[in-house]
Amino acid sequence: MAEAGQDRAGGVTLRLPPPDKDFAAVLRWYLDEKAQNGRLGNGWGTKDFAHAVGVSDRAVRGWLKEDLPHRDRIEVIARVFFGANPEAHVDHRRCLMDAYRRTEAKAAAQTAPAITSNALESAPSVISLYDLTTWAKQKDEELKRSRHAPGFADWRDEQLQRHYSQLLGPKSKLGPFAFPALYGRSHSVICLPGNQVRTEFEHKLLFPRSIDSIERRDPRQFPNLSGSSAVRFPEDLSGEKLEYAKLMIHAGKIRRPNMIGFALRELQLDEHFVVQDFSATICTYMENVLSNHILEHRLTHAFGMPPHEAASLVDNRPKLHLSTRNGGSGLSIGKAGECFPLVSVQALVLYRDEGAWSTVRITRNDDVAVSPRAKQFPPAGGFEIFGTEHDRFEDVSDQFDLRIALKREFLEECADDKDASAEGPTGDIPVSELKGMQRIAELEEAGRFHIRFLGVVLDLITLRPEFSFLIVIEGDKPIRDHFSYQLHSGKFAHWLKPNSEEARRPRPTFVRDLHKVAREPNWHNSSVGLMKLAHQALVLEQDGLQRRFGLEELTASLATCFAK
Repeated sequence: MAEAGQDRAGGVTLRLPPPDKDFAAVLRWYLDEKAQNGRLGNGWGTKDFAHAVGVSDRAVRGWLKEDLPHRDRIEVIARVFFGANPEAHVDHRRCLMDAYRRTEAKAAAQTAPAITSNALESAPSVISLYDLTTWAKQKDEELKRSRHAPGFADWRDEQLQRHYSQLLGPKSKLGPFAFPALYGRSHSVICLPGNQVRTEFEHKLLFPRSIDSIERRDPRQFPNLSGSSAVRFPEDLSGEKLEYAKLMIHAGKIRRPNMIGFALRELQLDEHFVVQDFSATICTYMENVLSNHILEHRLTHAFGMPPHEAASLVDNRPKLHLSTRNGGSGLSIGKAGECFPLVSVQALVLYRDEGAWSTVRITRNDDVAVSPRAKQFPPAGGFEIFGTEHDRFEDVSDQFDLRIALKREFLEECADDKDASAEGPTGDIPVSELKGMQRIAELEEAGRFHIRFLGVVLDLITLRPEFSFLIVIEGDKPIRDHFSYQLHSGKFAHWLKPNSEEARRPRPTFVRDLHKVAREPNWHNSSVGLMKLAHQALVLEQDGLQRRFGLEELTASLATCFAK
């Protein structure tokens, strides 16, 4: 340290910021000081700095207000400002980190967990970030043990069948589409078929659509959640929902609570209950968590209660509404403005390696918000926009496109393409210019990448609609060669490499052996529904799918799974 307020390294002087400033002020200081690689540079524009750090300029604008970056991004910021040598400009690095911790602690002090709840034990009354994190992780472990307790899954499905018996009972209109039995065990989903399986994805659901088809609203925002473990919750959030929000945030289940997604308003069905179209509204991920994810938690809490108390808690769920119109029907979930079922996509991926058709399965890890440890088929994920939490509807309306959502999930989960994630290190690169999307476009143009719409699976546990597809890849070389390329971030895509939502490496499975794999316990309900829709499509469209792709082994394997 040369003199007060200065730091010397290699003959270059950088001024230290005034003491006790928050992170936004310190970040602004170094941008104004033109700190660049340990020297006085030419100055920073927001976009230039965002590109150097590997985020969008909207994220940087948020940091300059009240948001905090993820902790692992601080080292990147320090490297951009002060150079790659961690022993250079130590005082400046410490000043940047101290400002981050100071801002984080201030946000933690504003968190007030002293509330009561009938579904969660109260968070610790003596507030500290350590107390909150410890409480959340302990409570999360208790809930995991409850979800895997003997008899819980059967009890849960019995409760859901009872609750929805009027709409989904055996003699009801939707009864034939509900509770498919995999090897004799029913699963709590509704499987509504699509109506275009024979041809490429030219269904009415093909987007982008007019923004007039989306209900406009201002989604609820949760301040100071961008990457920080210290959270200030909205003052009007209380009771069970406040406790659940704290549990999800402080247990590390949710990283981008303000990310915009699309929530289902209504599924439009024809007279045979075949999906024709849907309408949607916009929501944040946290709104979805507090209206829909919480339903799984509520079921877990009710298990073991006296029957009348459990039934009362289970019945405190959004209702399903089936309306009749113009020879068809409309299916909606809950009350508008109170329920935000995130539109999601999933697919059964088929690819041919060494002459045999294969698919992919994973086991989810313990750190996800919904259905930890469950087996499922990737890709599967919520219909979130490609951008940051600072994007608004006007910025992302052109992304109301199921094809984009499905392809991004495919790239992220099957090819480990982090550029395709909701907030990848791509700055403001358009989705169409992602290298993975270009690789898919090349395969489509060559007639080697096919998408078929199978229908919609509605998971009754969280009331989450999964728009379900079949992806068929007919490569002219091994699949790993098609999806091995350098990303914009400098990293590489890898076929079937583990990602953050997977407990272990994704496993390829020959489709002829799928009936054996399906016997394993703890399959995700939505994946069971996906298999059911694929089986129905193959049986009904044998001349289309089976003859086109030679999927007789898949048809036989799925028929074994759902044999009565």
